Amino acid sequence: MVKDILKSLNMDDKQFAPRSVLGYISRAKDAMKLAPDYLAECKAAEDFRLTKIANVYMEYQRRLWEANALDFDDIILHTVRLLQGFDDVREYYQRKFRYVLIDEYQDTNNLQYLLASTLAGGYENFCVVGDDDQSIYRFRGATIENILSFEKQYKGELPLYRAHPGRSQRRHPQQPGPEGKGAVDQGGTGGHAPPVYRHERERRGAVCGG
Repeated sequence: MVKDILKSLNMDDKQFAPRSVLGYISRAKDAMKLAPDYLAECKAAEDFRLTKIANVYMEYQRRLWEANALDFDDIILHTVRLLQGFDDVREYYQRKFRYVLIDEYQDTNNLQYLLASTLAGGYENFCVVGDDDQSIYRFRGATIENILSFEKQYKGELPLYRAHPGRSQRRHPQQPGPEGKGAVDQGGTGGHAPPVYRHERERRGAVCGG
């Protein structure tokens, strides 16, 4: 679709690579900037290139809405907007999700954080699993700050640490290798084990395992 839009706007797809343009649009949505707002911001900054991209964003959204379609970012963006904008809807789903558990928390972006933290805002039973040494999706908008700032955001959290992450452990010490010796690769480069963070208001009834 983006290629067709670039062509209709007489934009060179070599100067404005479709994948790169989609990346800008995705990051704008992650920052909760709707197309009209993003276009106004780019024009105010007098940024010619970003204004051109914002025009693509406008047409991209128009075509999606015309087709009654949402992209992946839209699904989360409009869910967050719905939860933030309507107290009754937010409170209903906060009651519905008594416990919120998230794996690979180091690879969540801003919108995913907002969705999870909003849903967990009722009972505040929030469990996340992640390893800051394995954050690999920054190019998709993931922010490692979500996991690094978890302890500050949730003062009552209980951090649990796994000394040997299972995925990066090649062999259990009690399982001998070909020469009768066990071999364990602890993985990671930061020198500490990945945390399993648990935040519970009630401190009972939740089970959190690594």
